[in-house]
Amino acid sequence: MWFEAGLYGIGITCGAVSGGLEALDFDMAETFWPWVKLIGHSIFRKLSIVRTPSGGWHAIYRCQEICGSRKIASWEAPQSISQQLTGHRDGTNFQSIGKGVRIETRGEGAYLLGPGSPCTAHASGIPYVQVNGPPLPNVQRVTPQERRTMWIAAKEFDCGADQGSNRIRKAMQKLSAKYSTNQTACSDKESPWDWFDKHGNVVALLEKHDYETFDNIRWRRPGKHTGGHSAVLQESPGSHVLIFTSFSTSDGKLGPRGGESHRSFGPFALLSHLEFGGDRQAAARYVRRELMP
Repeated sequence: MWFEAGLYGIGITCGAVSGGLEALDFDMAETFWPWVKLIGHSIFRKLSIVRTPSGGWHAIYRCQEICGSRKIASWEAPQSISQQLTGHRDGTNFQSIGKGVRIETRGEGAYLLGPGSPCTAHASGIPYVQVNGPPLPNVQRVTPQERRTMWIAAKEFDCGADQGSNRIRKAMQKLSAKYSTNQTACSDKESPWDWFDKHGNVVALLEKHDYETFDNIRWRRPGKHTGGHSAVLQESPGSHVLIFTSFSTSDGKLGPRGGESHRSFGPFALLSHLEFGGDRQAAARYVRRELMP
């Protein structure tokens, strides 16, 4: 009853009780795709990827080696205490004016909110959406070496308290230069799903399949010609990725199933379901062959 009222969400329990389940939590969304390029496609395809309402990412996997939750990459921007802040000038003393976590893990004793949770489970009213990888709960297993590779790649984004703002800037510039070259295991070209999430014409795709819109935000499913809307199309916070959320159980292709309150899709997931019957590999081949420059 509480779940139906939207008071609680679906919890994903981490740790040994879930077969060695662990996750990397990307609080700063802009670090995620550069990290993917560092780990390579062979590891990435094993991960269940969830987009969070705040615009971050969860990369979920199982491994025989796990631990408790850890902060892997942080940021901190110290600044010399100035006359403006304290009335004194002393370039040898520092005061932290901003800090936070870029990437951390969720391990033994932790949990995540998962897709299928009511929109009210998060203050933003935006759902958790799985956008890539093996569908939950079929979380795949990575080797201890692959897990270490993921953690080492995440550590590249650490700019701790011992690094001033100039060093943070230089470190990120160095990383950006690394991403622009083909030094990783994956292709230097953008992945088809990432490209379509950024550039795909979602409105044209929905209209092709007889979805009708009031304002490009509120949508009505095919065959429903009266009444209100049955879905919404809105931008995910922290990114420019559009998320299509259907609330109608009568929407055969995209509607919620098995007691779900809603079902959500990013642009590439929408393409794969509407055009290719959910076959993501076929959709990726199409995007790479027909659409990508």
